[in-house]
Amino acid sequence: MRLAEDRIKLAILRPEEQLRVHALGYFVEAHSEDASLMPLVIKAVEQYGREDAFHLLRRADHLSQTAETIDWLIGELGRDFDTQDLVWDNYCFAVALILLNAEPALLIDRQDEIFAARCFPNRLAPLLEQRLKLHTMNWRSLWGKLVEFCEQYPDIDQMPLVAVRRGNEFVDALARRLTAHPEERAEFDSEHVSPQGDIEATITAFEARLAGSIRDEKRAAWLIRSLHNAPTLACDEVIGALVRIGTDEIVQRLVEAYPDADVQFQSYVPGVLAHIHSDFAADACMNLFEQAYDMETAANLAHACLDQFDDRAISPVHELVHDMMDEEIDVEVADLFHVLVMTSMFTGVEFPGFDEWKEVSEKANWGAVEHQSIRISDGFFDETKTLQSVIIEIAKQGGWQSAEEIDDEYDEFEDEVVEQSPSARTITREAPRVGRNDPCPCGSGKKYKKCCLHRTNGGRSSVR
Repeated sequence: MRLAEDRIKLAILRPEEQLRVHALGYFVEAHSEDASLMPLVIKAVEQYGREDAFHLLRRADHLSQTAETIDWLIGELGRDFDTQDLVWDNYCFAVALILLNAEPALLIDRQDEIFAARCFPNRLAPLLEQRLKLHTMNWRSLWGKLVEFCEQYPDIDQMPLVAVRRGNEFVDALARRLTAHPEERAEFDSEHVSPQGDIEATITAFEARLAGSIRDEKRAAWLIRSLHNAPTLACDEVIGALVRIGTDEIVQRLVEAYPDADVQFQSYVPGVLAHIHSDFAADACMNLFEQAYDMETAANLAHACLDQFDDRAISPVHELVHDMMDEEIDVEVADLFHVLVMTSMFTGVEFPGFDEWKEVSEKANWGAVEHQSIRISDGFFDETKTLQSVIIEIAKQGGWQSAEEIDDEYDEFEDEVVEQSPSARTITREAPRVGRNDPCPCGSGKKYKKCCLHRTNGGRSSVR
């Protein structure tokens, strides 16, 4: 049975930082528009301290805001933080990104107040001005800007991160316009034509994002087909769109196509099913997990079941993790280990040896590591950075010399598993590394395993 969402919300106030982040991620990954989430984040920040709030705030940068939460965000940026200190600079930047991504209608009358806030990063001011300007344009102007933008970047795989965010701004402004003005939505549906040729792959990613943002159920079949052959960045947007639309029909189509589909399609389906929060989707996850034909496939589907906070998955996933350790299967064992323990804690359903496994996870900080040695704003504004270049930087900070070395490390297993007791293993590593479920240091707002890590793997199956 899936855990009630009210109980998951309460977990955002747990004393363990990574459990708070994981609970919030349940809603973030589902693109929830629940305005009650940000007040819980604020309460957690104030209750447990701003020094340890960075990870939670980075997961909160696309939550729905209200006038009251905007007040709090502006108030935080008006505090007397020492932004020369890396911790406080990252804190303020995380707060500012939440503000930047808020509904423009909440910001348009408060622009001067925001810019006057002592700790608002001045380099974000042009981005906020652009966001508010786009808010006033009609659909034809926004669509034209998007097409023109895509023509500048025909190779989506080499698109700089700054450009990705710029393209997303056009799409998000267009989605808001079409949602707020039904008459323009009707015109858009009947008049717009998707470009073909060199920019087709690029426009696919942004059209997928748009389809999800406006909940366009008519495009569900096209989105599902796109999972077979779209570039990695486009597939990430396709997954998000399918989750946003989130109908039982989408779940049913994915389940029907799954058995005979290619590896790429099968690797992406769990990412959709995990975040469509319905009993039907949870049942589909469990059924596919029970039919998994190898451990790598099972691990991918196990994550989907646990991400649904489904207590039915705890016992079989516990057995799977044990089997993977015994067989020295090196795919996501550490991540699965920690998520299993967290899900057991949330649901109250324990497995044999739970206390020992929980102790291991606590000592390993639930598989997460600190980002505080990285100044987030540096990478955010770098026009030359692509997903590939960022992951190479992270690899070098961890002691590797190339993307290939970090890829080999993950192929061997993201953490070394050694025996601690008959029912638990200790998961350790020598070089520091960003956790797979942490927000990516590149500033994209996505999980690291869905962003720079996946990019390094050259678009391979997400079970890696």
